[in-house]
Amino acid sequence: SKMKAIASKILNKNTHFVSLHEAPTVDSVLQRAIEVNRENRGPLLRHLVKHEKWKRVLVFMANKRATDNIAFKFRKYGFLAESFHGDLSQEDRTYTLDAFKDGKISILFSTDIAARGLHIEDVECVINYDLPRGSEDYIHRIGRTARAGKSGIAVSFIGHEDKKHFALIQKRCKLELTLEQIEGFELCGEALPEVKGTLPIKGKRPSKKDKARQKANTSSPGME
Repeated sequence: SKMKAIASKILNKNTHFVSLHEAPTVDSVLQRAIEVNRENRGPLLRHLVKHEKWKRVLVFMANKRATDNIAFKFRKYGFLAESFHGDLSQEDRTYTLDAFKDGKISILFSTDIAARGLHIEDVECVINYDLPRGSEDYIHRIGRTARAGKSGIAVSFIGHEDKKHFALIQKRCKLELTLEQIEGFELCGEALPEVKGTLPIKGKRPSKKDKARQKANTSSPGME
């Protein structure tokens, strides 16, 4: 760029500073992208944790309710799992993080509240169970592993509906990851066609009168 050209003339030794908007990757993080149907993400995660023998895994979810639900399911399967999100009290947050650091919890399901500012050493793997909204969030998430000079792994689950969004994240992060498939959990089926104009507009949900009118129209016999 013009700015780099000017800087190269001014500075004897060029230093390349990269902002998060340019999305640097973490050199010590092995990044993987695995294709899987959404309904098979839980079974695949259980398989990976057992097969890879991960002891401390941080899993990012889309919302608070999802973290609670999946942590409950994993506990039923015998995993030391817990959820972490903004609705927890400060006391519960501290207790949960300490338990995770001490190994009393092996899988922590969290919202993006854990993506920034938390310093947890020895996180072997970060899982993007749900993809982040943007490239900056992706970088912050995977930065939770490979701390203190150690290596780490970041795995993203990619379904049919995630491919376009993940392609954009890769472009902005300057990544070229090969989409993998794990035997027994292969991505199957096809992407559902995009239906335009049918999503509800925020703040303009149908009123009770609209719903009643629609119900009356659909239940009344057609004119011959």
